[in-house]
Amino acid sequence: AERAVVVRWAIAEFKRWSSPVEKLLCAREAADQLAHSVDKDMLRQVLADLWRIAGADGHIAPEEQAFIAEMVQRFGFH
Repeated sequence: AERAVVVRWAIAEFKRWSSPVEKLLCAREAADQLAHSVDKDMLRQVLADLWRIAGADGHIAPEEQAFIAEMVQRFGFH
């Protein structure tokens, strides 16, 4: 239930912000909250989803790779 609350909050906040910088800050905050509220298996699933979303267009941009690498660290998978 807590994960669902974090995800709903993150989506609402993400839509609220217009600049890419603000959206990245929001995504980072959501990742930090998830890292503290769900188990490692769920965090792995989130990372797999991020890779799938990033590669949906057939190309994973360097910025997307960097973002996912940052999430790996934030989730404690060093």
